Amino acid sequence: MGIISNLKRALSRTSIILSKSIAKDKIIISELEKVMLEADFGFGITTDIIDMVKNSSDKESAIEEIKSYLISILQSVEFKREFPKGKPYIRMFVGVNGVGKTTSIAKIAKSDKRNGKKVMLAACDTFRAAAIEQLEIWSNRLSVPVVKGSYGSDPASIAYKAAEEAIENMYDELLIDTAGRLHTNRNLMAEMEKIARVLKKIDSDFPQETLIILDASIGQNNIQQAEKFASSIPLSGIVLAKIDGTAKGGSIFPIVRDLKIPVLYMCTGEGLDDIVMFDPVEFVESIFPV
Repeated sequence: MGIISNLKRALSRTSIILSKSIAKDKIIISELEKVMLEADFGFGITTDIIDMVKNSSDKESAIEEIKSYLISILQSVEFKREFPKGKPYIRMFVGVNGVGKTTSIAKIAKSDKRNGKKVMLAACDTFRAAAIEQLEIWSNRLSVPVVKGSYGSDPASIAYKAAEEAIENMYDELLIDTAGRLHTNRNLMAEMEKIARVLKKIDSDFPQETLIILDASIGQNNIQQAEKFASSIPLSGIVLAKIDGTAKGGSIFPIVRDLKIPVLYMCTGEGLDDIVMFDPVEFVESIFPV
């Protein structure tokens, strides 16, 4: 299945909602406003779009105008990834429990390994024994090494050890799983800050990325989660998980516009191969039924 068809399948529920506002020959403005809010585009973006098309008499041009506006939001935050020579590219992954963080890490690890990268994992969620075990299971399935400690051990020391091993053994990438308890827990935020601080003692460039995993199905609540994490640690980008089970695909737009954090990956299903690099044009085309 190609990327576009896979996206259309994953985003079909959002697309179905939007289709309610599009009649054979016109856009139904009152219905458009209702369904955009239902799909979690947010009040600000919904108002902008309604103002944009309310006097339009041509359905096709109005839809193209909406698409162009939404694409411009997603393209407004640039991101460029460059793998350095002679040292690993380190990514930290943050997010609350239950969003699909560890599985998303495994998907990225498999994708990057398939693309020729030498990948290592680090199990720095030491607050849950199950989190360590889960990452170890993925490590075995993917045949990539994982650096881990015992339950309750210091996450920063594990990250430090993993970075040193990645350097010594010339790994291209180190993917670090972090704890995901309630995002309002100050101690948790302090632990993440400590991991980043310790890594910088090895190299000021570490970590090159800090990615937040968000569950697409919770819609607008993702903004509050991202705000909490961003207040403690700079976020490089978003991995949007569970997009295939939601009708709230519009939640991406206010997140990108208001928090200035780009979406980098999107998980389109439950399989290990169900992850794609995020493309704004493909995404917008996939949520519109016409």
